[in-house]
This record gives sequence, structure tokens and C-alpha cells, in this order.
Amino acid sequence: MLLHTIVVSPPRPGSGAAGLTREDAHFLRFIVRDIFPGGQLTLAKMVKSKAAEAGFELRREHALGPHYARTLDEWADRLIASREQAIALSSQETYEKYVEYLTGSSSRFEDSRIDVVQFTLTGKSDPMP
Repeated sequence: MLLHTIVVSPPRPGSGAAGLTREDAHFLRFIVRDIFPGGQLTLAKMVKSKAAEAGFELRREHALGPHYARTLDEWADRLIASREQAIALSSQETYEKYVEYLTGSSSRFEDSRIDVVQFTLTGKSDPMP
């Protein structure tokens, strides 16, 4: 099984208890409230732990954050370039939220505060494909 998910990075020296600055915590609340209502981020180690509990074995873990940052930058540039059209299709408020989401997420993926990780998992007795 290939699981592609966004994770939060473990605590860094000098950061808050959860490994986030106050600004990061505010941004993640914004994401959960306004972009992905009800969503939540977890640590990569929790994904691996829960996968093992469910009978899966981790075969590969591949972090894609810096690549995803570039993707988000491209999306933000295109959204900003199409500002009037985007606002006409939705609203000024929605446009501003998504510009904030794309640009804020990009910087956090770039410096590994959050990451996109692909986990390749198999049943414990399954050979690697």
C-alpha cells in the first residue's frame, strides 16, 4: 500500500511543546478551521506506529516536502495571476484564504516544519513488489 500524507515535524530545539512556534500553531489552526475543516496533522512516527499495529510493515519512507513547496509556489503564482477571475468565481475572502494557505504552507514545507511523506507499506508476510 502507498500512503501519501502530510505530517507535522517533531519538536525542534527552542520551539513550543509540540515543536511549533506560536505563528505555526496559529497557521495550522487556520488550515484546520478554514481550509480542511476537521482535519488534523500527526507525526510520521505515529503513522508508522499505527501501521505496525494494523499489521503493516514499513518498506519505504520518502519525504517530499521541498518538492511540494515548489508545487505550492506554482499554484500560488497562478492563483495570484488570475486574481480577478478567482474572485469572480468565489469571493475576495476565499481568494485571500487560499493565497494565505498556499504561501504559508509552502514556506513550512520548504523548511520542514511540515512535510509530505509517502509510506510504502506491506502486510508483514507480503514480499516487496
